Amino acid sequence: MHPAISQTCTMPSSLEEDFAAYGDAGAEAVELWLTKVEDYLETHSVGELLDLASSRGLEFAAGGVQGGILFSQGEVRQAAWDLLERRLQLCSILKIPTLVVVPDLIVAAPKANIGQSDIERGQISARRAAELAAQFNV
Repeated sequence: MHPAISQTCTMPSSLEEDFAAYGDAGAEAVELWLTKVEDYLETHSVGELLDLASSRGLEFAAGGVQGGILFSQGEVRQAAWDLLERRLQLCSILKIPTLVVVPDLIVAAPKANIGQSDIERGQISARRAAELAAQFNV
């Protein structure tokens, strides 16, 4: 087991504030909230991100979260899969070994009746996502 703190615990803070607090607390690994990373990289380089993590003694244990790929359909599905591919590429660049995927049907419609065809579609999508992730060593 490799304990890591998740940036979901400090959502209102900036990435820089998160890393400072985690380092001060003695954390060694972080599950990155990829939206924060994407926002940070709009004005900083990958090298700066890696240097910031290293200066606080942090390694990247996982990236989170990706939704919308298991059960969505149409344009929403295509947008989610496009985002998944960009995030897998980012995880590969940052050497993040794991991307957390959430089951979007349950999140989007917790009271929905989930049928066998939904489960089968989710299984196919999960396998496809795993194959894509493998291409990026994630």
